[in-house]
Amino acid sequence: MTGSAPLLLTPVNSSVCFLLDNSTNVQTTYLSALTTSSPTFNHSKSASSARNCYYKAVQVSVSISGVYSISSNSTIDTVGYLYNNTFNYQNPNQDILISGDDEGGNRQFMLAIILQPMKNYTLVVTTYQQNITGSFRLIAIGAGSTVFVDL
Repeated sequence: MTGSAPLLLTPVNSSVCFLLDNSTNVQTTYLSALTTSSPTFNHSKSASSARNCYYKAVQVSVSISGVYSISSNSTIDTVGYLYNNTFNYQNPNQDILISGDDEGGNRQFMLAIILQPMKNYTLVVTTYQQNITGSFRLIAIGAGSTVFVDL
């Protein structure tokens, strides 16, 4: 997606902001769903009583170095975790780069981070409450194309 005006990206409840130049940014979308067949794990942003939240792990790679925004769009309350390389559901704090919950508004996460090409990241999409299923869309905006691969 291209445009002419720069986009100032400031996640809700954040003191950090990034300037994305819409004239050169690329938008990529990915569709998936959390189902009763999805794996589960316990995560730090879940409701105090929530355990075993469904999740979807997606490999993320980018074509060129730069600032990227990855956000969710769904009717369910999503939480996102981006990991360096792989995700270990038994130790969800290992290799975590950034996490998000509600920064995108409407109970959706938005992650803003500098990503490098020739490197794999793992994005974990989950829910704030346990036993919640539903479809979601990921929207990546950044300096180059983003590739999402099911894991």
